[in-house]
Amino acid sequence: MRTTITIPDELAAAAKRMSGKDRLSEAIADVIRENESRRKRLELLRFFTENKPPHDWNKIKADRRKRNWSA
Repeated sequence: MRTTITIPDELAAAAKRMSGKDRLSEAIADVIRENESRRKRLELLRFFTENKPPHDWNKIKADRRKRNWSA
């Protein structure tokens, strides 16, 4: 999609430097993709730190000792 935006020169240069791209549009697309990916990873991390895991390690260890692999 074509669009016109105003970006300060230092931010445009930083986007090019961070992405390693020569063209500004490719650099900005890369930075946006990376930001989206980072937000998804943070959401997953937040989910797993706030919620109890669905398994119990003590039960898993006991089942392994008994060789009882059924759920």
